[in-house]
Amino acid sequence: MGVVDFLFKEDSPQKEYDRICALPECNQALARNDKDPYLWNKRCRILMELGWGKEAIKAGKTAVELEPDDPDLWETLHDAYSGCNDREKADECQKNVVSVKKNR
Repeated sequence: MGVVDFLFKEDSPQKEYDRICALPECNQALARNDKDPYLWNKRCRILMELGWGKEAIKAGKTAVELEPDDPDLWETLHDAYSGCNDREKADECQKNVVSVKKNR
């Protein structure tokens, strides 16, 4: 199991270390395949956990551009905008979550 997979287990005794290690691993995976929206989504989540909101938003936007029909990706982008206190953009993302779910 890679660090990226291990990252979000709440019971991790080394969670802070895992977060820091996960970013380079995710970046390496994106260097091999930058068209994978789920890698971009993971990068967004990692960056949010590290407190790098603006970078998280960029990664989240890339994820939804690559796969606009996945409500989970919109939800992550919503969380990134919320973390940066951009309620307007967060609300837009939430509307997309609802819309995409309705159309499934």
